[in-house]
Amino acid sequence: MKRIHKSGKTIVHVTHNQIECFSLGNKIAVMNSGEIVQTSKPKELFVTPGNKFVARFLGYENIFDAKLVEKQGSVSLVNVNGVKLKVSEVIDTPECTVAIRPEDVNLSSSPKRNGATNVLEGTVIEFVDQGPTVSVIVDIGLSFSVNMTKRVFVDRNLELDQKVWLSFKSESLKVIN
Repeated sequence: MKRIHKSGKTIVHVTHNQIECFSLGNKIAVMNSGEIVQTSKPKELFVTPGNKFVARFLGYENIFDAKLVEKQGSVSLVNVNGVKLKVSEVIDTPECTVAIRPEDVNLSSSPKRNGATNVLEGTVIEFVDQGPTVSVIVDIGLSFSVNMTKRVFVDRNLELDQKVWLSFKSESLKVIN
């Protein structure tokens, strides 16, 4: 398939397999109920999902409705159920939706910034073993999903009800429609 794609011929390839989609396509259309909801180049689609459906489809597990608190230059401060988050985008509406992929969030047993703009204290409430990775669900005033390799999970010796800190860059938090 990849050889045929490179031949320069126009090909429409329909799949539910995201690996096929991102490895073969040079333009991707995401459909919902038979309607195209977003078209884009693979990297652009991955980085800037256009709505909640596309974000969920692409693996953004942390999707929250937010209210603008203030603009701080090129950064906006939003409130999600009492939790304040910094976003590296200028938001011009009083309400928006923000999303972050679970692998873009770091989890530690102490408050480490490591270049992160958002550092939040929480409590481990659940583990979901996914084979080579583990999804750790943390309550920070809202439920937050963090993905890590099983090796990192085992090395950190995480337990239920353990106090932890989440950290992530404001650039990782995306504003979607």
